[in-house]
Amino acid sequence: MDHPLKQLEFVLNVSGFSIDLSSKNKFRIVFHICHNFIMMIFGIYLAILLSVDGLKQLITEEYTYCAPIYLVTITHFVIFLQRKEIRKFVQIFKEIMPINDKVRDNFKNIYKKTWNGVKLCILGQTLMLLLVFIWDIIDELVALVYGYADTTEIPPMPMVRVIGLEKGLTQKWIILLVSTIYVTFWKFSLFAYLVGTNMMLVFSLNELKMFNYQLKTNYNEFLIKNPKIVMRKMIKKHNECLRLFIALKHATGLIFAVQNSLMALGICSLMYTATTITNIKTAILYVYGLLVFSGFTLILCHISDLIESEGTDIYNSLYELPWYLLSPDNRRDLTMILMRAGRPLKIDYRGILTTNLETFLQIMQTAYTYYMLLRTM
Repeated sequence: MDHPLKQLEFVLNVSGFSIDLSSKNKFRIVFHICHNFIMMIFGIYLAILLSVDGLKQLITEEYTYCAPIYLVTITHFVIFLQRKEIRKFVQIFKEIMPINDKVRDNFKNIYKKTWNGVKLCILGQTLMLLLVFIWDIIDELVALVYGYADTTEIPPMPMVRVIGLEKGLTQKWIILLVSTIYVTFWKFSLFAYLVGTNMMLVFSLNELKMFNYQLKTNYNEFLIKNPKIVMRKMIKKHNECLRLFIALKHATGLIFAVQNSLMALGICSLMYTATTITNIKTAILYVYGLLVFSGFTLILCHISDLIESEGTDIYNSLYELPWYLLSPDNRRDLTMILMRAGRPLKIDYRGILTTNLETFLQIMQTAYTYYMLLRTM
């Protein structure tokens, strides 16, 4: 899977929000329907439990998984609503990819590093699933074989309890199996929601970098020799970059707005649980979760900042072209490009809720404030 487009499609296709009922791959359709159904049912189940037990239970050890579950579930369904916009982004990327292959070769290391990061994320998610949930199932199977299953205790699980069923071996096994199945699907959503959106940002940034590279090399060198041809290519490439950025903004603006609004609560919950829970295995899981959520949010905000900076750099590169040697008509065309390039490339939702490093600092400050409030309760 060396082609960047195939890599992006793979990451988006493993998630339940990319469901397409017209797809020829029937297995994927069934998988995505099951994925969305399980995510929805589990969210409803937790809401019913909380309505019965009260919202105060959110800070107890039993409900330790509640905040990250709702964070990913809500974002999953927001992405589900945006799936058409995501497909539009991928379609535009498909149209752009075959162009400038020689220039793209200069940036192949970025694609390689991105894919290595994806593989590392897959490895980390798989290991945590095996070490925490699959290991507990194996441990309970061993206990069952040797006849001491009734005395073993399992750590806190996403499924708190079975409504209407008393504590015992049956409930324990239902909790273990259902929690493991749910977490497996939940990790698909987490993977696509963290990795998929970041890949879309990285690939968009790369297109801007390639255009900037061409401005500083080929276009700068041949603008005076062949002004009409170079201007035509320059306008075409700039339009492609703008189309891709607009598609990216429409696809991710709402997703990032919701994610950034909820992330402070999610990080606060992870911090609080990691520092208060008595089960060491769950505490390690939550420290890992804290690093993953905060780390990917930092990467997302940083790449958004880089896109904005690259847009400014493109404007400067256009201004530094030898425009004063051009004919009046070509100079007018270049002025039009400069006017369009002067608009900031900000990832936001309808002009508000911008995603950048300042947003990340606000998220972390808010999370720490919530954490200190919980510690005083």
